[in-house]
Amino acid sequence: MEIHVWNLLKDGKLNDVIEMANNDSHSFQDVMDVVLDFSSRYRDLSEYYRGVFGNIKNKLGDSPREEYMKEFSRINYSAILISMLDGESFSEHIWDAIR
Repeated sequence: MEIHVWNLLKDGKLNDVIEMANNDSHSFQDVMDVVLDFSSRYRDLSEYYRGVFGNIKNKLGDSPREEYMKEFSRINYSAILISMLDGESFSEHIWDAIR
């Protein structure tokens, strides 16, 4: 069940999760507990990586991109930071880190 919920949440299909909770052999509360756990982990990781990115940005300022890449390479899931640097969505990378 957890992997199925993770896939639905990663794809932004919260309505499908709710439908699954209402129709699944698992209880509604079991499904919602998994949703809350994943949502909490997503929020925590997003906040953590925003903080890491902010610290690196403060340190490096207008340094060349390659300097950022050196810093990012020392950190797990550096794709999150690269997406932040590029102004792109990093949501998919956060979901990958949760899995």
